[in-house]
Amino acid sequence: MKSKIRPGLAGALDRAFINIFIIAYFAITVSSLWVATPAQMTLVDRIIGSLTNMSLFVANLAGLGQNWSLFSPNVRNCNVYNLVVVTYQSGMLKLYELPRMEKLNLLGKWQQEKLRKLFNDNFPYPKHVMLRPPASRFLIRANGKPGDPPVRLAYFLISNPIPPPEGTATRADKKANLSTQIGNYFVYGACPEDL
Repeated sequence: MKSKIRPGLAGALDRAFINIFIIAYFAITVSSLWVATPAQMTLVDRIIGSLTNMSLFVANLAGLGQNWSLFSPNVRNCNVYNLVVVTYQSGMLKLYELPRMEKLNLLGKWQQEKLRKLFNDNFPYPKHVMLRPPASRFLIRANGKPGDPPVRLAYFLISNPIPPPEGTATRADKKANLSTQIGNYFVYGACPEDL
């Protein structure tokens, strides 16, 4: 099967654009991964440094930036989980604990991973506020009772610092690691259409 490149000048421009794009991609990738040595900067190091600085804007604009966070994410220094307090019309309260991996067996972890990812890794943080109303409507419907509907959901983020490895912690470290932080980050009032 032959490729369908336009004939004449248009085809030549297409090929030139594709070649320029490929060369630019590899130039940006190589320059961003270039390792500067502690020795005095050579002319090549300076050229690559200026090329990296100039191409950073274009790379980010085109989505060509390289990021290793998928393979080596920032390691957390605390365990985080969510609690939801459901308030019913009668005044009764229900404490709903969202999935915690340390309390589940292997099959439960596999089944609840996406829910944990949504509520622990995304939901509490400002970048993902658009997820809060639809998830709240889901929880209102999931916790509804006939004749006593939920009227409010209050979300709490609980954070426990991860203790240092055994044998390396001082007494002050152990006392500091006993402090659990609890913060209310979102309250959702139920609407009639949520039920």
